[in-house]
Order: sequence, then C-alpha cells, then structure tokens
Amino acid sequence: MLAKLRKRSLRRQFAMTALFVLSACGLSTAQEINHIDAEGIRAWMEEGRQFRILDVRTVAEFHFVGHPVGAVNVPLRFWDWVSGMQSNPDFLEDVNVRFGKDETIAVICRSGGRSERAVEMLTEAGFKSVFNFVDGFEGPVGENGQRNIAGWRASGLPTTYEADPEQTYKPLQKEDFKDP
Repeated sequence: MLAKLRKRSLRRQFAMTALFVLSACGLSTAQEINHIDAEGIRAWMEEGRQFRILDVRTVAEFHFVGHPVGAVNVPLRFWDWVSGMQSNPDFLEDVNVRFGKDETIAVICRSGGRSERAVEMLTEAGFKSVFNFVDGFEGPVGENGQRNIAGWRASGLPTTYEADPEQTYKPLQKEDFKDP
C-alpha cells in the first residue's frame, strides 16, 4: 500500500512539473471550451440556427428526469451500483456515429460538469463546433437545496420525457423494470 502511495505521489509530482514547464514555455495544455447558456440557446432558436443537442447524462436521467426536445442521449458515464460512475469506453465512437464533426452541437448534462468534459473530448477528437451548456438540464443547487434556479428546464426551454428510439442510448424495455 505504501509503495502504491509513493508511486502515485511521484506521478503527481511529475505531472505538476510537466505542467509548470509547459506553462513557463508559453505552451498551453488546455483546450479552448465554448460555453453557451439558456439565453444563447434561446437566441439560436429565434435565429433559426441549425444545431443539435447531445445529452451526456445516464440513460435513467435522460428518461426519468426529462431532457431537451430533440436531444440525443450518449452517456459519458454509466452508473454502477458497486463502483459508482464508470466511463463509457465507447463514448467517442458512439457520438461519431450519431453526429457529424462539422455540426453545431450543444452538449448538456445535469449541471455542466460532465458536458464540459465531453466538449473537451469532442474538441480533441476533431469536432469543430461544440458548446458546453453551462447550467445543465437541472442547474446548480439553490439555497433551498433544490436544482430549480437555472438550467435548461428552469429557463423554460423545450423539455420532454418522450424519446424516439433513435434518440436514446439504449431503448428502455418493460423487462428492465421487472423485479429479478
């Protein structure tokens, strides 16, 4: 265990040194992230701008919490009851099948964290016009402890619980809800 901690510490020191050296040389390791909020999406809609929505939340969030009308669900991560959130190893491949690299894509999650990571990954993979929807579908937690002060739904943008099988990552079947 101690050897494992030392290895992790050495890796961390190496990474920090590398970042320092790169920044001192004027090189950047961070991708430029495009962000958009509810007002920006509303403006795109009013202008008739062509864009698509990629929802990177879990399948359960997409179906049971609701989602933007027309959104396509490709989860960035899956929920595993034993080990928590696990990365979707096929994320980029699945997005490549459903979206073109020249399309304008607004990426959304619950509150903006997963979608920001997805935008970074998509930008690195060659997608040219991807935007992180900053407040997510549900928005940040308010003083009342609930997510109802910002976000897609709280902003009154078009929301639904219905999903065409072409929009869902895995169409849910009645069998998915039967007791074992």
